[in-house]
Amino acid sequence: MLLDLDSSARAVGDIDPGLLLAGEVPRLVDEWELVPSLWNQVRRAVDARRVSGQFILTGSAVPADDVTRHTSALTA
Repeated sequence: MLLDLDSSARAVGDIDPGLLLAGEVPRLVDEWELVPSLWNQVRRAVDARRVSGQFILTGSAVPADDVTRHTSALTA
């Protein structure tokens, strides 16, 4: 999904980010940082499912300074 182009997906992500992760995997989420709460949903899904390669998170958008930022760093 392309969050920079799909305002409906962003709106869903603001309400229930877990819904954006439903569906076949691997799940590509471009510009994930536009829905910052999505990061924690991905972490929880990965921990719960215990399967590698479920999500591909990409991005290049620069969020506004008032948006909560995440380092995107994962450790395994």
